[in-house]
Amino acid sequence: MRSLIFDKRNKSIIFTTLISFFLCFVLVVSWYALEQMEKGFRHEFGDTLVTVNNSVNESLSIWKSSRRDKTNLIFSDERIVSDVSRLLTLPREENQLINSDAFAELQQLYISKKRYFNAVGFYILSPDGITIASSIKHDIGKTNLLRKQYPELLTQALQGRSVFIPPIYSDLFVVENSYQQQKFVMFFLRPIKNEADEIIALLAVAFDPLISLNSIIKSGWVGKSGETYFIDRESQLLTAPRLQSELLTLAKNYPDYREVIGITLRDPGGDLRTGYKPTLTSQEWPLTTAAMALRAGESGYNIQGYRDARGVEVAGAWSWSDELQIGIVTEIDLAEVLVSYRNMRNLIMTVLISVIIISLSLTFFIFWMGNKERSRLAHFIDIRTKELQEHKQRTELILNSAGEGVFGLDTNGLVTFCNHAAAQMLGYEISELIGLSMHSHIHYANADGTVYHLEDCPMCASYREGVTHNISNEVLWRKDGSAFPVEYTSTPIDEAGQISGAVVVFRDITERIASETQIQASIERFRVLFDQAADPFLIFDGERFVDCNQAAIDLLHYDNKSELLAKKPSDISPEYQANGESSEAQVKEVTALALKQGRHSFDWRHKCKDGSTIPVEVILTHMQLDGKSVFFTVLHDLTERIKAEQEIRHVNFLSDIALELTQSGYWHIDYSDPDYYYQSDRAAKILGDPLRTDGRYHLQSEWFANVVAGDEAAATITAEKYDGAVSGKYDFYEATYAYKSPITGKVVWVHAAGSWSMMTMENYFICMAHTKI
Repeated sequence: MRSLIFDKRNKSIIFTTLISFFLCFVLVVSWYALEQMEKGFRHEFGDTLVTVNNSVNESLSIWKSSRRDKTNLIFSDERIVSDVSRLLTLPREENQLINSDAFAELQQLYISKKRYFNAVGFYILSPDGITIASSIKHDIGKTNLLRKQYPELLTQALQGRSVFIPPIYSDLFVVENSYQQQKFVMFFLRPIKNEADEIIALLAVAFDPLISLNSIIKSGWVGKSGETYFIDRESQLLTAPRLQSELLTLAKNYPDYREVIGITLRDPGGDLRTGYKPTLTSQEWPLTTAAMALRAGESGYNIQGYRDARGVEVAGAWSWSDELQIGIVTEIDLAEVLVSYRNMRNLIMTVLISVIIISLSLTFFIFWMGNKERSRLAHFIDIRTKELQEHKQRTELILNSAGEGVFGLDTNGLVTFCNHAAAQMLGYEISELIGLSMHSHIHYANADGTVYHLEDCPMCASYREGVTHNISNEVLWRKDGSAFPVEYTSTPIDEAGQISGAVVVFRDITERIASETQIQASIERFRVLFDQAADPFLIFDGERFVDCNQAAIDLLHYDNKSELLAKKPSDISPEYQANGESSEAQVKEVTALALKQGRHSFDWRHKCKDGSTIPVEVILTHMQLDGKSVFFTVLHDLTERIKAEQEIRHVNFLSDIALELTQSGYWHIDYSDPDYYYQSDRAAKILGDPLRTDGRYHLQSEWFANVVAGDEAAATITAEKYDGAVSGKYDFYEATYAYKSPITGKVVWVHAAGSWSMMTMENYFICMAHTKI
């Protein structure tokens, strides 16, 4: 016994030592892993910054193309050529140019059109670079600043090209908006040609980068401190940064920071926000890493960290746009980049150290308690044995209470245990299944009756190879020879590293398969109804179309579905709707209403592929499709309805004139509601009926009753003629009858004539009546 105790003590010491070495090893490996994780995290974030920077660069290029095209389109006005030609005939003297009618007309033309493209001013330059017109009365008759700063670009424009002028200092924007300081301004320069296609002058349209590029730089904001801004070749800031409030705060101590736009991006050497005092003047500070690289025309990124103009450590990516001669910088505070990693590292290290301390404490505690507990080991084993027996009973109870079938297999594929659900589904008694070869009796064939070979059986593979299998497309066979579809999971039983068998849990999925079949059939029926419906259907997710049917393709004159689905809602709508509002704004409005109300209907004009427009009624229904929010759109072509309404208004106009001339009224019966008739106010006055807003009266209790009250004999003849006209016996209804006014009691004799409506050719009876006596 003493020898046994001594061996156990030695084992405890060895175990404690191994645990200590293992925990130390885990700590070292974890630290190394965290360092590698930090490197990977930095590189991934660097890739993100580069992606954001490239995206802003693409957006900038798209903006330039869009602005150039819109400028060319809007200023392709014949009046410009006429006015410029007149200005060119005048002496290059400021007062004569400013006081000319052509100068005033050009300014009015600019004012009327600048709202379409957010320009801040314009210049008209003669071929020799003299300003002959402008949105401001400044430098007229003098050499233009574009001629001074970019003569080579003016030469390209004079050769017939539209040219982009990079941001430069100009007072054009300042004067127009009553500011006192200069600002950066960009220009689009295009030639002005006369009828002989000769270049007679140049038009320069100015844009403020702070206004025009604001939405683009916002798309480059990352996290809380991440931002994207633009600089020129001289490293001067062209756009307001996201954190400009911090830069403006620093203006109290550093002259260069009194105005954010136009500052040179320099590294102060420390974090100015924390009170750092540089030893050098601001002009002596070196450029920031990004500014220095862009000045050299280099693109790149830095994820190790460098100081920005605030002296804050940042990670950044930068690129130079040769097309616009603008540098694009995307930066984010390094502290924000690493905050998640550092929190995770501190948490992991804290947990690891805590686990080590607790583990060591528990190890020594267990070692100390070992001797004390050995004396009670026998008693503990007895208690544990009893608990195991109780656990076995509870396990059997759980197995037998489960709705799924459960059985166990040994390494020979024989059933070692099963529950009542398994026995019931397979048509066996539990005692019959124990010791039975599972594969030979319940898994021997496929659903089509072909042999299921043992080597292909996933259940057997679990106890042979120690692999868990989840199967949902096989069948099990009952004792009576019938099969049923099942879904099962076979899991190996691992006892101390040795596979001793497998446990199989299965369920009958007959009902589920039937439900899935019904659902699939419903989906296919919907697909057929959707594709073959006569009404045009479109489905879009708020931004683009995701599906449509053939009727929609035909209505909009497209060749195929893929061609229509490539379009956005704005692509198949004219720029403005019939009410004068823009289609783009109304799309947002109606989708918001459909989202709020669930369903919204409205009239719309769609643009077909050939450019023609078509009036439609739109029923927009918000719904969920495959877990996504979409709008189901039904279109009704209103072309015929609008045409019919116009014809009806014309006919009504002629009818009103005829009725007025003949002192007659009319009434009609809509045979979708045959018990009532509708009559005009003039007819009601002729008959002495009370006037009603809807003009609706009961055929029997009001009209016919008053006809009988006027003269029964005439009423009988009138009823026979009316019934004959309705049944088709007579081609035309004509009758003379007496009518007693329900208000005054006065009897008037009426001559009435009518027939089925020739307008609708449907259940609609129209009659005209006028007094005979």
